[in-house]
Amino acid sequence: YNALLATLHRSLKEIILGVQGLVVVTPELEAIIASLLDYKIPKAWGKCYPSLKPLAAWARDLVARIEALTRWIDDGLPKCFWLPQFTYPTGFLTALLQTSARKQGIAIDTLAWDFPV
Repeated sequence: YNALLATLHRSLKEIILGVQGLVVVTPELEAIIASLLDYKIPKAWGKCYPSLKPLAAWARDLVARIEALTRWIDDGLPKCFWLPQFTYPTGFLTALLQTSARKQGIAIDTLAWDFPV
């Protein structure tokens, strides 16, 4: 997410300068401005994780993801994980299986997830 946040920061800073007439508005910057005016996620920002959400919901989701990861860093492993915070949740679940298999000294192939509904 650091690369995405850096891109967001740079783009928004360039937009402010472009609107003030202090920098040239490039086609890439113009595409970002057009997306923002249409309440859509600019393509330059959507590279980190795929989403069909409109801009406002995507931004709220991004803030929630960053806050969850920051709490994880500051406070240690949580007791409960919010799976949508991960770009690739199946990779996280596989890592949990690997960690459990190593800790128990058993083959990972003997472990599986079960989700009763």
